[in-house]
Amino acid sequence: MVDDSGQLGMDDAEAMFRGAFEHAPVGMCLATLDECRWTHINPALCALLGYSEQELVGVGFAELTHRDDIENNFEGARRLRAGEIAVYDTEKRYLHADGHVIWVSLLVSLLRDARDAPRCFVIQVLDITARKRAERALLT
Repeated sequence: MVDDSGQLGMDDAEAMFRGAFEHAPVGMCLATLDECRWTHINPALCALLGYSEQELVGVGFAELTHRDDIENNFEGARRLRAGEIAVYDTEKRYLHADGHVIWVSLLVSLLRDARDAPRCFVIQVLDITARKRAERALLT
């Protein structure tokens, strides 16, 4: 419900956020600051990776990341936590549940509390596998 100032009430704002998260056309998740473990995963990310939400909750990103991309991701998370960057933007590979490689464009930022303290990572994942295949085909 919108109040007299035109603002949504807290319950309405939370419901809208949840709806946007659940229905986003790109993969999204929230992850812990310490071990980068996924706490909330939207259906688009589950479909992209081939796992259910229950299978992904508590999983660290490194468990599904191609081994050659893990160190770069840890460095990006460290730089975000340290305040050196506001957004970590990279291309990387995930491993699908059936074992094939998925190329993604990854955007990671921090969700902060009312006191501006970091609470968790907000991660957006866009499948770019088709683009990567086309680029590789042009090079051969």
